[in-house]
Amino acid sequence: MELIEPHVLQALAEVVGSDFVSDDNVIRQAYSRDPHPSITVRKMNKDPKTIPDAIVLPSTTEEVQGVMRICNRYEVNLIIMGSGDNLTGVCIPKRTRTIILDLKRMNKILEVDEENKVIRMQPWVSYSQVQAEAMKRGLWNGGTPAAPASNNLISNVLAYGGDWQTSLAYGLGIRGVLAFTVVLPNGDVIRTGSHGITAGDPTYWYGPGPDLKALWEMGAFGGIGVITEVLYKLHTWVGGEWPQEEVYGHPPLPKNHRVYWYRFDKPEKAIKAGHEICYSGIGIGCNLTMKSVDSLVGESHHAMSIKRFDENFYEPHFMYIMLAGYSPR
Repeated sequence: MELIEPHVLQALAEVVGSDFVSDDNVIRQAYSRDPHPSITVRKMNKDPKTIPDAIVLPSTTEEVQGVMRICNRYEVNLIIMGSGDNLTGVCIPKRTRTIILDLKRMNKILEVDEENKVIRMQPWVSYSQVQAEAMKRGLWNGGTPAAPASNNLISNVLAYGGDWQTSLAYGLGIRGVLAFTVVLPNGDVIRTGSHGITAGDPTYWYGPGPDLKALWEMGAFGGIGVITEVLYKLHTWVGGEWPQEEVYGHPPLPKNHRVYWYRFDKPEKAIKAGHEICYSGIGIGCNLTMKSVDSLVGESHHAMSIKRFDENFYEPHFMYIMLAGYSPR
């Protein structure tokens, strides 16, 4: 089995620091598995190619650029790992001489432009980081996913489109992406949109020339470059003063927020009502839910989910709509 030579590892260490390059067997094993059945089969068959030769953790665009150039020079395969929330096997090596570029150190907010309502950040910044910094300035990013606040905003948006509870008013999360800084496979750096003319300029996301941003918006998964910085749109926070959470896990609604629930005896009625309400321009979010999904996500463990489902604890067809003193029409 062909391994990566020591002088290549040394070159990588000179770029990112010796503490952030590892060929330790235990660490490499930790990066060699995920829950996907194909990986389970490969591990059962003792496929040695599932184990990367090394793990590298850069912290800046320049360090990513240096790593890419070294990999090109010494013909080393590279897999990009974003949030690490990987359930499909795409971050598990299939070839020898493969390193994993783990971006978890790239978790910094670089700038918040209050005038233009834009945040410039690295790819490992979480929803909670964005909201915490934005709300200090009376801003927010327009939504949060049905997932933990520890999720990385840009990984979630690029993988799933950013389908969140407030998409009715603010659009999908993917529509908040204004520009990327990307390190290409050969080590060159490209900036998209007006950000490509003047760094940090969020004026327009398209051009000049072809809309290059679209190449990395959904489905690329690091295959054609490493996103190292993102310009993302912020919005004025319309919720008013945020109330204090007196009981952990049970935050009260902001003063001018309201949530209304509607139940239906047939799914067709729920769908028709949801369609008409959404197209009326009322509210910031509208969600039609199913008993099976509510049972799954509304309980703390699987046994209780099954119990609640069997007991018909959740309504079979219902909808809720959120108001926040804001209407897009």
